[in-house]
Amino acid sequence: ETSVLDYTMQQYRLFPIIAQSYACFFTSKAMNNLYTKYMEQSSDGNYSLLADIHASSSGLKSLTTTMAVESIEDCRRACGGHGYSSFSGFVKFYQDYLPNTTWEGDNYVLTQQTARYVITKNPKKYASQIGTNPTITYILQYLNEPNQKCMATTPLNFNNQEFQLKAFRHRIAYLLANAVDQIDNQKKSWNSMLVEINRISHAHCQYLLVQNFITALQYNSQQQINDESLNILHNSTSLKKVMTSLCNLFVLHTMEKDVGEFLESEYLTSSQARLLRTQVYNLLKEIRPNAVSLVDAFLIPDALLSSALGRYDGKVYETMIDWASKEPLNGIILNIDPNNNNTILEKAKL
Repeated sequence: ETSVLDYTMQQYRLFPIIAQSYACFFTSKAMNNLYTKYMEQSSDGNYSLLADIHASSSGLKSLTTTMAVESIEDCRRACGGHGYSSFSGFVKFYQDYLPNTTWEGDNYVLTQQTARYVITKNPKKYASQIGTNPTITYILQYLNEPNQKCMATTPLNFNNQEFQLKAFRHRIAYLLANAVDQIDNQKKSWNSMLVEINRISHAHCQYLLVQNFITALQYNSQQQINDESLNILHNSTSLKKVMTSLCNLFVLHTMEKDVGEFLESEYLTSSQARLLRTQVYNLLKEIRPNAVSLVDAFLIPDALLSSALGRYDGKVYETMIDWASKEPLNGIILNIDPNNNNTILEKAKL
């Protein structure tokens, strides 16, 4: 019998979610480091990082919580009919997590704060911060070379990390340039631009996720930030190889999902978009041998998962039968007669 994870469609649905999880993991570390740096600077009266932290955290909250909710639902559907059962664990996860897209800031409203920040970062006005402020720097790079094109000629070319960063920088800078033109020159109101504003925020934050994942892979123990997980990654060639494949999948799958914006900016051609899709499929094959281990690495205990499907020991059907046999409702016979007001007719004789 073919294993579920050996079906390409299941791989395409599930493996990018694993990649997203690690992208969020490394970004959480980067944001924590940025916050620590800000606290050190603010003690000396330097608050220059405050606006950047606020804008990035607002946009990332919106993007990552949406990603998580959609991923929970995608995983549930990938389990077929069993995914609807409370035994799957997804039902509780979904209802517990869904409010995160609304409280602490509605996800659509929060994107305005991120986009407003990046839109107002005019490189000419903030020229002194070029090189120190990454947002200003990548906008200026686009303004200096707006017709930059992707040079990929084979699927493997898309694994180049410098290309990946350039692609996402070009995309967000293109969206920003268009928005600024519509607001400043075409005199469009902020309200009329809210759909574009949402796209800008998500593009900027996707770039942050890509950048932080790649930065983690390029980390070395000589850097000032001493992190145990990054040191482990740096010191293990085999682990770094797996993480590199996972990073490539995250980057390229994200590009593929939003390929219209890369085509619209004319950074990619239609033939390159096909090469991109081919490389996504190639990466699924690379990740397959380590897919289960990449999930187990988070060390989420069975008691927390409360799932018959996601058990560490793999005893799915035995657990489902056992849990179903312990259901309290098995011990009663419910009334299905609409003319009888009694809810319970009698105790079942089991």
